[in-house]
Amino acid sequence: MKQSVYDIEKEIENLSLDDQLLLIENLVHRLRKNKENQGFEKQLEKMATDPQIQKELNNINEEFKIAETDGLK
Repeated sequence: MKQSVYDIEKEIENLSLDDQLLLIENLVHRLRKNKENQGFEKQLEKMATDPQIQKELNNINEEFKIAETDGLK
């Protein structure tokens, strides 16, 4: 059953002040972490489409291509 924001707020009012503060701290921490992850993902997307990075990755792949035939998996 999905609760509405109003229902959640009513439940929070029943918590002690310390528990309410702990809840707020945990929510802020989670939001900051999610925001950081989104920023990192956007940076990776930019890197993946950057022609210079693609060129460098191709160079690295060519340099290590011979290692693919060394029998290791």
